[in-house]
Amino acid sequence: MENHIKEGNERRLEIISGGMIMDRDEIVCNCMGITAGEIREAIEKGAKTVEDIQEATGAGTVCGGCISDIEKLLKEKE
Repeated sequence: MENHIKEGNERRLEIISGGMIMDRDEIVCNCMGITAGEIREAIEKGAKTVEDIQEATGAGTVCGGCISDIEKLLKEKE
């Protein structure tokens, strides 16, 4: 499991630093197994803040390592 989290964190850094758009099936929250698509769906249903996303999906509620990715997805809609 530790290796899986490490690989996820490396991918997350690549996405953030490279400015790449996350694929719908990209896991954003490794702890809860939440994808970018699930977060985008929550945004489409009215989520406007990280807290809204946390409530709707559970993403970002365990270790918090994905908060910056959640913020990036929220900014896609601006």
